[in-house]
Amino acid sequence: MKKIYLPALVAAAALYAAASCRKELPYPIDEVKRGVLIDVSPAPGAADVILHGQTAGSCKVKLTIPEHQGDYSMLRHAQLLAVLIDTLGAAAAHVVADGVADFPAEIDVSIAETYGKLGRATPVQGETLCFTANVVLKNGDLIPGWSEHTGFNNQAFGGWKTDGRAYSYCARYPVAPPR
Repeated sequence: MKKIYLPALVAAAALYAAASCRKELPYPIDEVKRGVLIDVSPAPGAADVILHGQTAGSCKVKLTIPEHQGDYSMLRHAQLLAVLIDTLGAAAAHVVADGVADFPAEIDVSIAETYGKLGRATPVQGETLCFTANVVLKNGDLIPGWSEHTGFNNQAFGGWKTDGRAYSYCARYPVAPPR
């Protein structure tokens, strides 16, 4: 009989402890913003790299909303954000396309214009130019695709499959030596 009482006592103590726990979330649920997940990838046929010192040409980026995104009726439009990560790891960002409302969208981004908006003259070997999507909601809220404090948004969705490949929160174009 002792063998029955001990497990029953432990189970009762565990149930009592679980029932007396605080039921509040560790964050204010009414302040959580719902957003829209946008897949950002190099467009088919796009170059793989940017060449050191060359501003001619463009980067092609494709924006899609994954089919398992669900309801995205709160989306007003998206912005394409260029994020330049230099050789020391410092980053600068600038919106290079605004008002993207039809998906999928392929955006052709001039390398010269993008580097100009980022305050740079030419690409430097070792840098990486990334593109991600900011989401603008109908209520005017902006959900950044990247910020200097948190880095890239939506990295946790990397396991989702979209178009037969893994979801991508940004399209990366490394700067390579000239050919």
